[in-house]
Amino acid sequence: EQGTHYVDVTGEVPWVREMIAKYHDAARKKGVMVVHCAGQICTIDDLSLYLLAQKLGPLKQFREYFASSGDMTGGTYDTNIATFKDMTQDRLQVMRDPFSLGGKRRGGVRPED
Repeated sequence: EQGTHYVDVTGEVPWVREMIAKYHDAARKKGVMVVHCAGQICTIDDLSLYLLAQKLGPLKQFREYFASSGDMTGGTYDTNIATFKDMTQDRLQVMRDPFSLGGKRRGGVRPED
C-alpha cells in the first residue's frame, strides 16, 4: 500500500502462492518488487546464473547438480508441522505443481531452449 519493496526468506510455497494471488496486481501497478524465498538454497543458483550470464552473455542452458546434508532447524520443523496441520487439497496441489509460483510455460520447446 505504501509502495515499499518487500523481501522475505520464507520457503512456504502455499503461503507464497496465496500472497501472489492477493498482492501481485497491486504491487505491479505501484512498481513494487516482492521477493520471496530470499536466502533459500536456490539463492546460490540464482546468483551464479546471473553472474555467468553477465560474464558470458545469454546462456542456452544451465544445468546444476547439488548435494546436501544436514538436518532441519527447529524453526523449519515447526513450519512443516504447521503447514501439514493446515493442509487442504488446494494447498497440496500447489505444493505438487512445479509451476505454481511462476505460471505455466506457453508450450513446447522455445528457440532459446
